[in-house]
Amino acid sequence: MIHYMLPDFVLGDKVYCVLCSLQEYAPEVLYPEQAVQFIYGAPPNTLWNGGSLLCSEKFMLMNTIRDLVAYYNDVLKFPIAWTFTNPLLTKEDCYDRYCNLLAEAGHNGMNYILVTSPILEHYLREHYPNYKYCRSIIANEGYNNYANLDYAFLVMERKHNIDFDFLNSIPVEARSRIEILANDFCSPDCPYIYEHYRDFAKSQLAFEALDIAKLQCHYKQMRINNPLVINKQQIDNIYVPLGYTHFKLSGRTSIELIVDNILDYFVKDDYRQLVRGEINGFIARQSGSSIRL
Repeated sequence: MIHYMLPDFVLGDKVYCVLCSLQEYAPEVLYPEQAVQFIYGAPPNTLWNGGSLLCSEKFMLMNTIRDLVAYYNDVLKFPIAWTFTNPLLTKEDCYDRYCNLLAEAGHNGMNYILVTSPILEHYLREHYPNYKYCRSIIANEGYNNYANLDYAFLVMERKHNIDFDFLNSIPVEARSRIEILANDFCSPDCPYIYEHYRDFAKSQLAFEALDIAKLQCHYKQMRINNPLVINKQQIDNIYVPLGYTHFKLSGRTSIELIVDNILDYFVKDDYRQLVRGEINGFIARQSGSSIRL
C-alpha cells in the first residue's frame, strides 16, 4: 500500500470529497493500493504555521474549523495534520489562544501534527498527547536520525530523494515511517530553501505579506526535468521495492495543484480527463455553498 500526505485540507475539501467518492464508488479509475495517510494544512493567520505563508484579512471562526475537522474525520474518514512548523517560535508563542483552540479541535486521537520548533513540540506533547507527531522537513536540515522512534513520520530532506546510498543506509524497519517529498517545485541546487522557510516564518509571526523580492530566487523553480521530483511510475518501480511507501505532495494554497496531485498520483491515465471534469464540475456546483457538516 502506498500512502500519501496531501495538501491542503482548508482549501481542498471539495477535491477530496470527489476523491473519497471515487475510492468508494469507482475504484476502477484509480491506481490500486493507494491510500491517504493524512491531509495537512492550517487556516490563515495561524501563528504556528510554517512552510508557506498564510496571512489574510480574516480569521476562520472556530465553529467553521470544528465542522471542517469533523467533515474530514467523520465523513471522509481522512485524518488531518496541522502544519505547526514555524521554526522561530518562542515559549510565549506557545500560549497563542487561536492556535491552542485549533489544537483542541483535532485532539481526538485520529489526527497528526507536523512540528519543527523543539519549544512548541515540547508544549504540544505535554498538552495534546492524543496527536501523532511528525518531524517536518524544516526541522531536518542536516538531520540523519531517520530511525527516530519519537515520531510517527519524519519528512526527509529533498536532497536525499535520489541519494540511494543514503536511502539504503536507513534501517529497513524504519523506512515505512519516512515521508519523501515527491513533487516540490524548488530547484535541486538551490541553497536558499531553509532561508525561505525562515522568511515565511518571520512574515507569519508579523502577520505581514512577504516581500515578493525575497522570493525572486535566481535558482529556477521547476518540476519538469527536476531530478528530485518523483513520479508515480518511479514510486511503484523504484521506491516501493526499497520499502519506502509514504510520500508527501506539495501544493498548499493552490486548488489547481491539489487537483493535479490527485490526477498525477491517484488516477489512471485513461481516466484523467474524465476525473478532471468531475472535479471541476463538482467545485462549480458547490460554489458559494458548503459541503461540510
